[in-house]
Amino acid sequence: MQPTALTTYYTVIYPQLASFFCALPLPHGWRLEAEHPTSDVWSFYDTFSWHAFLQDVAIVKKGKILALYHMKSGVSNATISLPTTPTSFFASELPPCALQEELATCTTLRAYLQLCSVEVNNIAYRLLDNAHKTLAIINYLQFQLPEQSEQDTLSIITVTPLRGYQKESGMVEALIKADEAIGTYSFNELYRSIMQAYNLNVGAYSTKLRVTLDADAPAAISIAKILQWTFSIMQRNEEGMCNNFDTEFLHDYRVAIRRSRSLLKQTRSIFLNNEIEPILTFLTTLGKRTNALRDCDVLLLHQKAFTNALPPLLQPALQQLFTLTINEKEKLQKELSHYIKSNTYIKERQEWQQKLLPPYSFFDSHTRETLTTKIVAITSLRKAWKKMLRYGRTLHNNSTDTELHTLRIHAKKVRYLLECFQSLFVSAQLAPLLQQLKALQESLGTCADKAAHLQLLEKKLSHPKLTQESAAALGALLAILYQEHQTARLIAQEAFAVFDSNEKSALFNTIVTNVKL
Repeated sequence: MQPTALTTYYTVIYPQLASFFCALPLPHGWRLEAEHPTSDVWSFYDTFSWHAFLQDVAIVKKGKILALYHMKSGVSNATISLPTTPTSFFASELPPCALQEELATCTTLRAYLQLCSVEVNNIAYRLLDNAHKTLAIINYLQFQLPEQSEQDTLSIITVTPLRGYQKESGMVEALIKADEAIGTYSFNELYRSIMQAYNLNVGAYSTKLRVTLDADAPAAISIAKILQWTFSIMQRNEEGMCNNFDTEFLHDYRVAIRRSRSLLKQTRSIFLNNEIEPILTFLTTLGKRTNALRDCDVLLLHQKAFTNALPPLLQPALQQLFTLTINEKEKLQKELSHYIKSNTYIKERQEWQQKLLPPYSFFDSHTRETLTTKIVAITSLRKAWKKMLRYGRTLHNNSTDTELHTLRIHAKKVRYLLECFQSLFVSAQLAPLLQQLKALQESLGTCADKAAHLQLLEKKLSHPKLTQESAAALGALLAILYQEHQTARLIAQEAFAVFDSNEKSALFNTIVTNVKL
């Protein structure tokens, strides 16, 4: 979003701003004309992953207007009328317009959540010249911050020149900046100050591992750090998952479960046997509890694609399938929310998190003292790499979907380990291999997804409430997906053949032998 005019921001440390404006030595004949004071509520929005902020965009609802502000200039180039103030919304729920397109560019999967709402008092001044022409608009804004924040009120002056009067506006800005009680500010700083006042850490959420490991440190300490991170990802997604803001909360929660299980299984030799099995059972149970709900999400996310795959004559009949899925999802959502909020779940998760803290009783005492992070990382990676290649080489044209899915799991194990221990390796060497592994996983994943879609939709055929017309439409969709699945199988097998090369193995060996000390 490109700004059309630059708005300048200033902080104010003035109890009587009116007297300050009156004392400004404006050019002869110029004056500031105050308008009636107004009060409004500014509501700020972004996704849980801060998609808008990462695109240098702020989403602010002022009164009944939803606007996008360029983070660097503070100028709004896209607005839309929005009478209500929703707690969350998707870009697709807004009417077609520039603002909707901008938000859809940021993300279509994630919901835009209401981050906070601030009461703002405003006095607007029109800067007039001796011909009574308006040269600029000067706003004096007072943001009423929460009581627990460092300051109760944040006072800001904004100066926005009218088109063609930037020079004249700049003259007044020079007078404003000359005062010691006025400090240059920016919209970005204003945004961050408000977020900080509401204890919101801008851009903090990421599913990427942010743990730096010491190669010579005890492996137990490093593994504990990684597991603490995966557990924190699970915990941070619980509220959004229970409230069903969007499907990515459940997705990220499940990925964190898989990462935890994978790391535990591949480094299990450093754990006490009587300790690791219960936590693996706990994580496996969580995965199974969320399987059916994720199936519903996947089916609904493909609603448009599945509908468009059919001839127009059959499309209306397919809608019953999605209606039944929505009803099923609502039931499963309530069950999962009840479980996640239960004392049983909270207590068990907290117990496992506690075991990952010193004195690390979760780990075998001998390995806790003798095995270094470097040794465990290299050993587990070499083992996982060999398993992946050995298993992949046994596959052939008639391999089952289950066998192809197993290869995908082997590839995930290698990738998860590389990502967990990535701070030990040279990033310039690691990045290409991770990218190639991701490409392999995507090919295998597409094949697995097609197989899962077929399996899921075949079960829907036996639904007692499905009409004959809907069953016919579903049958036609299954025929189309079957052909797509066959193509995906061939692509997946070819992807592994391309990946399985001496060049890749040499790169892998270079990575694991060049551990940073």
